[in-house]
Amino acid sequence: MLKKFRLPELKRISCILLLLIIHENVFSQLYTPVPVTGFNHDVIAEAGTSSLTTTTIPLDGVTVSNKVMYSVAFRTANGFSGGGIADNGTVTDAAGTYQLAPYTGNNALLLQRTQTGTLTLNTPAKYTFMRVLCFTTEGSSLVNVSLTFTDNSTTNVLTNYVLGDWFNGTANLVLSGFGRCTRATPASGADAFPSNPRMYYINIPISCANKQKLIQKINFTNVTTAGNNAPYPNSVFFAVSGIANTAVVTNNITNATCSTNGSVSLSLSGFVQPVNVAWNTVPVQTGLTATNLPSGNYQATITEENGCITVHPVTIGLTNNLTMNTRSDTSICPGAAISANTTSNATSYSWTPTAGVSNPAIANPTLSPATTTTYTVTGTTGVCTVSKTFTVSVQSNITLAVHADTTICNGASFNAGTVSNATTYSWSPTAGVSNPAIANPVLSPTTTTTYTVTASTGFCTNVKTFKVTVLPAVTVSAGPGLSVFGGSSVTLQGSGSAGTYLWTPATGLSATNILNPVATPAVTTTYTLRITNQQGCSNTSNVTIDVLPYCVKPLNAFTPNNDGFNDTWFITNGNCLKKAMVAVYNRYGSKVFESGDYKNDWNGTYKNKPLPDATYYYVIDYELLNDTHVFKKGNVTILR
Repeated sequence: MLKKFRLPELKRISCILLLLIIHENVFSQLYTPVPVTGFNHDVIAEAGTSSLTTTTIPLDGVTVSNKVMYSVAFRTANGFSGGGIADNGTVTDAAGTYQLAPYTGNNALLLQRTQTGTLTLNTPAKYTFMRVLCFTTEGSSLVNVSLTFTDNSTTNVLTNYVLGDWFNGTANLVLSGFGRCTRATPASGADAFPSNPRMYYINIPISCANKQKLIQKINFTNVTTAGNNAPYPNSVFFAVSGIANTAVVTNNITNATCSTNGSVSLSLSGFVQPVNVAWNTVPVQTGLTATNLPSGNYQATITEENGCITVHPVTIGLTNNLTMNTRSDTSICPGAAISANTTSNATSYSWTPTAGVSNPAIANPTLSPATTTTYTVTGTTGVCTVSKTFTVSVQSNITLAVHADTTICNGASFNAGTVSNATTYSWSPTAGVSNPAIANPVLSPTTTTTYTVTASTGFCTNVKTFKVTVLPAVTVSAGPGLSVFGGSSVTLQGSGSAGTYLWTPATGLSATNILNPVATPAVTTTYTLRITNQQGCSNTSNVTIDVLPYCVKPLNAFTPNNDGFNDTWFITNGNCLKKAMVAVYNRYGSKVFESGDYKNDWNGTYKNKPLPDATYYYVIDYELLNDTHVFKKGNVTILR
């Protein structure tokens, strides 16, 4: 038998169904754990028999009950009859999952009245929805909540939010009956199960604008006003879960052709349903699909159930089946012409600019621009067009001025004197060229040579040649080096090509403009002979005349009286001898002294007896250091 509902009841049922539909749309994606740090206390006993050593603080009043939570493993170890949080720290309800921090460390953010704490996301991220698993002990508390983003902005999202006590609350219930025990050694006093204590969730509101920001921190403040229960109540936060609903719009576009219209159909994901879609067409179209659209830019305004608005741009393209290919950018030398090389299925053409275009109304005119020009060719068929652009670069004229034909002396060098605006150069042949890759090398050919220089800008070139005639070499010799004694003369033995002659220095020379002057140098001198032929070419040669000291000077008397002065006969003054052969005679022609290598040591004796004071006569053969011989005859007087 069907029950009949009155109108108020039908309205109430309809509202409930609508809420269920909305709930299903919103939560089609489940909440998943958001890893965070910032817990300041361990309030869950996990192992052993001591709930004192495995926790850091009681959840409620020390003097009242001194209670903490415990795990299933702790319940088993201590023989409790009920309660216990899952050992893996996972808490699940119909909306999703929460993950508690490990029980071996701090696993709760516990804030007494006026205290502030922060849970920091391990990885900042965007979230559409976010919840925090929590409760209050010693009565309900008032909590302020704010969000801090990676751009350093902070937004208050909840003010004076009433967070329920962990006993008997009903709003936003997630988990109940997990029990509690006294914080002591050994643990005892497990109670409150199977219906208490209880955990609840706080919905963290995230505005439409903030859904696009990366959440970095969740900030909590226990703002409960002072009472007789100070410092309680305690606000305790355990875990964060969220839905990172990334709104995605997928387009399915049919482009308009040259003579027909296009359309677009949207696929949405990550939006809070139901949504309303409105297009900026004329007239306005609504829904996920818009049709009969010419090519152009459009916007779909998507309004979510929660009021968030997304403006999604769509471009309907023009399916243009016209194709065109032209030549690529190119360079030409001045005065050259090229073909456009255009291929296209268009029916008409236009060229801009028209300068240098043989026929601007055809696909392939001849192009001969006078200056660098960027050409655009446009092909048209119906309402569709296709264009291509390329540049014809007209290279600069290469100016090239080179040295005139010239004649040089053998061994001479000169600068090529090339003037050009080119960027690279090449000389041929390379013999006698200091650097064949520059404009102005130094040229020093050894034989008559015709040089070719090629100047280039990488595209255009210019070539010039010129001839360098190399005259025969001037031969010159200043002759062999000679040695003379001071005051003596010698004839220089110069030789060489015909021409004019010049000896330098002129000191000690009989003449400076003949090949063989007589030299009478006072000191050792190096003479240079320069011969210059009738073409003006010259060459030089050097010769050194060594001047030796002259020491031939026999004394005409000496006093061998053993007084230490003039006791022997000296025949030299200085060192210019290899040796001297000496013979001395008396007035009767008898030889009284003879030496084959005289050393200025005769003391006027004959057979070890002093000769009488008298005048004696000598013959000397001097062999000088330069292998010449000097003969001397004269007399010497012995005086005692």
